[in-house]
Formats: sequence, C-alpha cells, structure tokens
Amino acid sequence: MDFQNDQPIYIQIGTFIKEQIINGTIKPGEKLPSVREYAVLFEVSPPHDPPDYPVSGGGGNHRDPEGHRQLCPT
Repeated sequence: MDFQNDQPIYIQIGTFIKEQIINGTIKPGEKLPSVREYAVLFEVSPPHDPPDYPVSGGGGNHRDPEGHRQLCPT
C-alpha cells in the first residue's frame, strides 16, 4: 500500500479495510486478519495495545464470542 502524507496511516488502513468490506472481499461475519497480520501486510509496526480496528467507527469491538479475533460487521 502506498501511504499518503495527508492522513494518518491508521486512517488509511481503516479506509482500505472498509473498502474491502464494501466491495465484498471481506464478507459479513467473516473473521478479519489479526492486527499483527495487517501490520505485516502493510509493513507497519503493530500497536502494543490495539483497542479496536479503525473500521469500527466507535461502534464497539467486533470480536468473536471468545473475544479473540474481530469479525466483519454484519
């Protein structure tokens, strides 16, 4: 991904994930890659304590019943 300087990287990654959801690459209810997997994909450092994916928009965590991995919003 070619990051732009006019926006924070986490916003750009969140936009990328939202676009994948909108275009159907990520299906509703599908497990999202882990934050660390996204960090490897985008070649960025993973946060030490990630609070949530940036796609949540403040709508709460999208986690599976065990609370481990986040799910694509339905």
